[in-house]
Amino acid sequence: MGLNKKSVDDINVKGRRVLVRCDFNVPLKNGEITDETRIVAALPTIQKLIGDGGRVILCSHLGKVKEGPNEKESLAPVAKRLSEKLGKEVVFVADYNVTGEAATAAVEAMKEGDVVLLQNTRFRGKEETKNGEQFSQELADLADDYVCDAFGSSHRAHASVEGVTKCITAKGGSNVVGYLMQKEINFLGNAVENPVRPFVAILGGAKVADKLNVISNLLEKCDTLIIGGGMAYTFLKAQGYEIGKSLVDNEKLDYCKEMLEKAEKLGKKLLLPVDSVTIAEFPNPIDAPVEVEVYDVENMPADREGCDIGPKTAAMYAEAVKTAKTVVWNGPMGVFENPTLAAGTIAVAKALAETDATTIIGGGDSAAAVNQLGFGDKMSHISIPMSVCMFSFLSADHVSQAEFCGNEILQTRGFQLLAQAVHIHRQRVVIHKAVRLPQLLHQPLPAHHLTLALQQGQQDAVLILAQWNLLSPVSQGVVPGVEQRSPMLQHRQRTPKIIGPAQQSLDLGNQHLHVKGLGNKIIPAHVHGHDNVHVVGGGG
Repeated sequence: MGLNKKSVDDINVKGRRVLVRCDFNVPLKNGEITDETRIVAALPTIQKLIGDGGRVILCSHLGKVKEGPNEKESLAPVAKRLSEKLGKEVVFVADYNVTGEAATAAVEAMKEGDVVLLQNTRFRGKEETKNGEQFSQELADLADDYVCDAFGSSHRAHASVEGVTKCITAKGGSNVVGYLMQKEINFLGNAVENPVRPFVAILGGAKVADKLNVISNLLEKCDTLIIGGGMAYTFLKAQGYEIGKSLVDNEKLDYCKEMLEKAEKLGKKLLLPVDSVTIAEFPNPIDAPVEVEVYDVENMPADREGCDIGPKTAAMYAEAVKTAKTVVWNGPMGVFENPTLAAGTIAVAKALAETDATTIIGGGDSAAAVNQLGFGDKMSHISIPMSVCMFSFLSADHVSQAEFCGNEILQTRGFQLLAQAVHIHRQRVVIHKAVRLPQLLHQPLPAHHLTLALQQGQQDAVLILAQWNLLSPVSQGVVPGVEQRSPMLQHRQRTPKIIGPAQQSLDLGNQHLHVKGLGNKIIPAHVHGHDNVHVVGGGG
């Protein structure tokens, strides 16, 4: 998989101010960094820019900052650790405004090779997360060029990731990727395009909804799919087992049943826990001593919570890994932060460390687990900052040469492929908010692809095209992407009410799509006259 964006090797930064978006979202405990992996991963790009005489301005988010700016989510500990790693002072701008007078003064005082770290970008609240124009411009005003080296955040349309790039371009600067971005994309792209088989995928962690939605596509790619962590209990409940107080997503029970059936139909192995380590109450703090009891899954009590795979399951999963040639692992098998509940994760990590397979570890929790357990140097590749992006690669088998940089996916072959990609990603990567598509379509787009996609229930794909102005009159038989509108589409489960003067429709069987503000720019002429999709409002 080629990376078509320019990198830090392609620009001359001597004497120039370079804003580098890093991923310093490190775990903290009592103000101390417990895993410095993400900081270490950013060093090659930073050192390259320092060595080339750039004035290096670093920015990042840390945490979710749900209750406003606070010292617990300040980047001050990161600045301290960076100074130690670089062997030189990293000037930290502690101002909660991020880009205020203190930041301007610090940048103005910089000499070639100096490094400044701005305060947590999420201290600006929705100005950051909603891609605010003012904050984007303020960030760009501090710099001449921009480097994105935060692969784990590159799918987000935030001011420090996407908005700033427009402002840098407007002032004649360069937007390039760093070494970490380049490494992640190239490695994962090659692994997904041509996996050596047997290919085993391991899913764990507590983010049930995030990962359940990629299972369908992983089943089509891998030979064996191993499920652990919190998501396993949703599968177990779908099979009729008592899961007690364990983590569960009740809305996904039918989906889990479908996936079990799909695995059987495809002849793929889908391995679930056969026993579980349970607790009566969740430990507080998380690493506090806790009493555990192990039960086979058919005997779990209703008053206990599963927090790790049991020893029988650990042995079964380790055995499945032994014969693999490619293994991708995202998410620990239990609450690995607690020593008593880490045995399952340790067993899987140890099995991967001992295999000759290409082993790819994705996501912050997985990376932290592997490194804390001492197996980091035994893995082929640790995709440190990202789980979402990695599994976007793994699941989007119809997306060719995808490029995550400045929130773009380029060189996708046609709308039908885009429709599938959107269908795959829509639950987590949120393409309609995060991915810029103006340069997506490099070839004429037959109108019948739109018809087919809608008939297949790919309403989200049409939503993406609409929101990123890639819909145009279809009387030409193509959708080349020239319209400059931001229409709104709403998917309805019932037949929609017809509103407005412009009415067109498309037969989608049992699917219903309500389209507002597009006029007749979306529905191909040869499918007019049906009942379930209505275009309303004057889109002209």
